Amino acid sequence: MDKKNICKRSPAVGIIALLFIISATCSAGVLDNEISNCTEENNNKINTLNIDDPAPFLSGQIGENGWFIDCATLYFNWNPTLVKEIWIKIATGAWQKYNTPVVICSPEGRVTVNWYWIDMDDQKHYGNFQIKIDKTPPIINLQKKINSETQITFTANVNDPASGPDRVEFYLDDVYMETYYAEPFDYEWEGQGDHTIEAIVFDKAGHSASDQANTKPRTRNYMFKGLFINKSLQNLLNIFIWSQKILLRVL
Repeated sequence: MDKKNICKRSPAVGIIALLFIISATCSAGVLDNEISNCTEENNNKINTLNIDDPAPFLSGQIGENGWFIDCATLYFNWNPTLVKEIWIKIATGAWQKYNTPVVICSPEGRVTVNWYWIDMDDQKHYGNFQIKIDKTPPIINLQKKINSETQITFTANVNDPASGPDRVEFYLDDVYMETYYAEPFDYEWEGQGDHTIEAIVFDKAGHSASDQANTKPRTRNYMFKGLFINKSLQNLLNIFIWSQKILLRVL
């Protein structure tokens, strides 16, 4: 497996059209390919949507699994002769009147957008959907635990609060070895010599990060032990010389 090809996968630039059931508690969308919190009555409305109703669209760079890897732009396709106003609320922010496309950069993660539109009879029609945004690569720290002279456990500690880690791949001297999809991300190495272990973490949006460690065992620092022993002998010698001087003065 060529890890270089994996790491340099190009994101797509696309537009996601969202289809919504106009209801306070029910929404459906291409974004997640599912309908949530819908009653049987509301489900029946899917086939009776008015094509003149306003429709939200999302555009931007799309990574993997429908995650936007940069800011997403939200805009509506609507007929001003049939729709008076559109109002939106992004995450926990305040309600704002929609006039022009809105660029959504934060917060990262699953962002809930609530919205409603007002028809010419001053009736409000509600909808909601989620935008998945992850602009930040994951963080990885590769640590090693020496079990013996020929066995080392390498542990990849990863963090990705937005989309979450998808997998961790391990390489030995640039040669693919293992893939782990759940914690703990531990790779057991057995052998001898000085080699390089690289761990690459991929999040669910397609970002990646890597860290490296070597298999070189710890070198026992006999030199410092020798210095410590020599220093102790020197202290004993100093004490002896000092005692001899005291003895000569007494005599």
